[in-house]
Amino acid sequence: MWNNVGPLLPIAIPGFAAVAVILFAGFVRSRALMVTLALASLLAAALCTVGWREPQSLFGDMLRIGPYARLSALMCIGIGAFACCAAPEYIRRMRLEYGAEYFALVLSAVAGMVVMVAANDLMVLFVNFELLSLSVYI
Repeated sequence: MWNNVGPLLPIAIPGFAAVAVILFAGFVRSRALMVTLALASLLAAALCTVGWREPQSLFGDMLRIGPYARLSALMCIGIGAFACCAAPEYIRRMRLEYGAEYFALVLSAVAGMVVMVAANDLMVLFVNFELLSLSVYI
């Protein structure tokens, strides 16, 4: 069961990092730490995405990982990294408190995007579209 956990890491790392950002925000009031944690998790997810070598199917062919899914996932992770790099100036200019929620929402949206590009089932696509759109609603 655990021999196929490698392809799930680019999905799990941003998801767990989103939870970690929210938890750390209650104890640490450092905007730089939130940016660093978000960018480090996106870098780790990108490195795990590069490790998707051979095409494979997961969860009874609900997720299909191939070269196009790898390229699209890297693009989604890059967009999330760009959003995290551009955020501190915006947060400072708008005089927001710390903006930890922003980074958690970006990380959860990236996790949804990565699953969405690998989806091979309509239900998986719909559920992850909802996860992606959650950050737009808030």
